[in-house]
Amino acid sequence: MTDKELMKRGRGAYDYSSAHGVIAVKWFDNKCVHLLSTACGVEPLSTVQRWSKEERAKVAVQCPSVIPAYNQHMGGIDLSDMLVQLYKTPAKSRRWYLPIFGYILDLCVANSWLVYKRDCGLLSEKPMSLKRFRVAVAHSLQKVNKPVGRPPSSSPPQRSAPRRVLASPQPDVRYDNIGHFPCHTEKRGRCNICPKGVSRWKCSKCNVFLCLNAKQNCFVAYHEM
Repeated sequence: MTDKELMKRGRGAYDYSSAHGVIAVKWFDNKCVHLLSTACGVEPLSTVQRWSKEERAKVAVQCPSVIPAYNQHMGGIDLSDMLVQLYKTPAKSRRWYLPIFGYILDLCVANSWLVYKRDCGLLSEKPMSLKRFRVAVAHSLQKVNKPVGRPPSSSPPQRSAPRRVLASPQPDVRYDNIGHFPCHTEKRGRCNICPKGVSRWKCSKCNVFLCLNAKQNCFVAYHEM
């Protein structure tokens, strides 16, 4: 029905149409409200309390079941929108589907973080922040299950660079058993496993120093823990 036709029936009037498992509901409260749902319908009808200017009191107004269902769960929608907007993927394009694709990725990451946060609560572990979680997902998607070219046996000397702390690889990358080759370097570094071990060998994929000699083989142990 049109808005005028529905308003003639009075407050609480509704109309609906359904097809292929989707129902469209139009309900007149203070104004006409439109909802789409695949989970709720019109029945069972319920009542809500609304203020009436004519009677100067609250009156009972009937409403379809999709209305209270939306009001009950709308907080989850607001939370989802907030989490997506915190670190939104920039995807401005004339092609309309690219921003939608970026939004779907952000929504999947936000939902995954909520599941991860719930599991950490069950295990009594402190969860990482959403920002660190997104970085971890990006790092894993970049390297996990992807081979890395075998480095040369010896690399040419490089200019000294400021010392920086290298981030440890994500577990998905560390244990994927693909493309982890020992790479000999001119400089030595602290082994990632041994408390006092020093080595010139690094993993080409994980980019961490590991002992690799006749007495100590931390390279294999690091990727099998």
